[in-house]
Amino acid sequence: MPKSPPCNVIIKRLINLKKLGHKDFFGIWNILRDQLYRTPEYQSFLKEVRMRSAYLCTGNRCSRKGRHVHHIVRVYEDPSKAVDISNGTFLCVSCHRKEHKNVKIPVVAPSRIFAIP
Repeated sequence: MPKSPPCNVIIKRLINLKKLGHKDFFGIWNILRDQLYRTPEYQSFLKEVRMRSAYLCTGNRCSRKGRHVHHIVRVYEDPSKAVDISNGTFLCVSCHRKEHKNVKIPVVAPSRIFAIP
């Protein structure tokens, strides 16, 4: 597997891609996002968020063991916050589902982008 570019380079590419409003934004986004997730900076972000919560869910009135690092401001909304520790929270599966319940997730279809409820 080819080596991923540095985290800051990937984030700059994501920001530029968003600014340009590229027609295949989410297709390219998925590739860059996968590269970002493999960087040491992103792995460090995940570890710090987990440790900060003592590996417990930070959801409202929840005391279960956490499983998912969640970005408060979604990465595709503001790529500059992708590895910002203050933008991460650790959630159990149930609380993470609640966070994404009413979010329209963009998916790529041939030359068009749809939002699925």
